[in-house]
Parts: sequence; structure tokens; C-alpha cells
Amino acid sequence: MSGQKDSKGRFGHLEVAPTAPAAASGEAAREREAIGPADHVSRGQGLEQQGRFDEALQAYSRALRQGAHIEAAWVGQLRCLVAMGEHNEALTWAGRALEYLPQSTDIQSIRCIALARQGRMSEAMALSDKILETGAASPLAWLARAWAHGDARMEAAERCVNKALEMPADAQGTGSEAATFYMAHENHAAALRLLREVTRQRPALAHPWYLQALCLEAIGSVDEAAQAMRNAVRLAPDSRRYRDDAHRLEGANPLVSWWRRMFRK
Repeated sequence: MSGQKDSKGRFGHLEVAPTAPAAASGEAAREREAIGPADHVSRGQGLEQQGRFDEALQAYSRALRQGAHIEAAWVGQLRCLVAMGEHNEALTWAGRALEYLPQSTDIQSIRCIALARQGRMSEAMALSDKILETGAASPLAWLARAWAHGDARMEAAERCVNKALEMPADAQGTGSEAATFYMAHENHAAALRLLREVTRQRPALAHPWYLQALCLEAIGSVDEAAQAMRNAVRLAPDSRRYRDDAHRLEGANPLVSWWRRMFRK
């Protein structure tokens, strides 16, 4: 499987603690005392919210090296892989996560989303049925159900999204996750409504601004899109993806393009 091969390369750092870890010593022991798994998870969530997925993966991996049964670290890691479009990797590592946490609704839900995003709809629906039969539905479980319905049953999918949004929000916020679903199905107006609310409530998060910019661009509001993208760059200046898209959006504005040609070398 290609995901297995890749996990030895780009994603080789996604490791977990040995089943029976040896006693830590030296620098490793001091690091464990100073920075616990909860700190790594918190840092990973912050990085994820800024769209810095590679760095977030490393933070979650550090948490898992300290304890392989930390559900929040697995869920964050898998969510990042899906956001990066690494669906094979997400499925590979979801399988690994379920070895430690076989009853985790959210790990199964992200696995379901990865299957749906690969177009494996019958597998996704079967898994969603299994998740909901347990009665332990979470916002991610309902969003997974929406993904499993997909374009074929969009009305049912929208009901599932609404159920997810009605539930208490998790640390990451369900709005952005739901907006991603709508964006993937080209309902940018619905996605934009959700993202405007997310950025209103949590204006310091870069990634929702980035997603909002993409939605605005898709509906033809290039000037607003450029402003939203500038917000993303301001909040996460190290993101090359944000900077590149900001430059592209500014170039899409005829007045900006003219200004560049006239006054920049």
C-alpha cells in the first residue's frame, strides 16, 4: 500500500510510544518532565488552527511518543492528514490508532471521511452505519455521515451537517469542518456563511480566513477574497501556501496587476 511506503518517508516521524517503553534517561527524561503530552496536543491544535499542518503533525507525534492512548493526539494527527489531502496516510494511521483505541468514535469518523474523499462511498456508508449504531455520535460522526451521503443524497447530508452544528463545539470548532464539506461539494455560499461566523467568533485563527478567501474567490468576490487572504497571511506569516495564494489573488485584481507593472521592478 502506498501509504505504508510513504510512512517511512515524509511521514516517518508519525510514531507512537513502544508498548513497553524503556525508562527515559538524560535529555529525553527532562523533556518529558518539562513538556507533557497535553502540552504537545495543545501546541498541535494551535498549529492546526493556523494551517501549519506539517508542524502540527510533529507536535501530535511527540504527544503519542509519550503515550499511545491519547485520543486527542490521534484525532488531531488524522485531521491534519485529511486536510492535507493525504487520504491513504490517514487510513493507514487510523488503522494504527484503532489498535490502541478501538472504541474511538472520532477516529472511526475521520477514517470514514477519508474513505468518502477517496470516492469509496459504499465503504464510508457502511462504516458510518457502524458508528451511529453505537449511539456515541459526535460532531465528527455526523459530518462523516454527511460525507458518506455526498452528492448522491445532498439533502440528507445537509441534515447531518446541521446535527453536527447543533452539538456542543469541540476544541477545533465544527464550523470550519462543515465548511470544508460544503466547499468539496461546491456549495461555496453555505461554506461562506459558516466561515464568516467562525472568523467573527475566532478572528485570530488563520485557517478559517484562508478557507473564507477560497470561497470568496469561487463566487467571484476577488477583492474580498484578497482581504481575507491577507488576514490569513498576517496571522500565519510563515505559511508559504498562504503567501502564494495572496500573491495570486492580488494578481487577479486588474488594478493591482497594473500597479505592479507600472511601479515595481
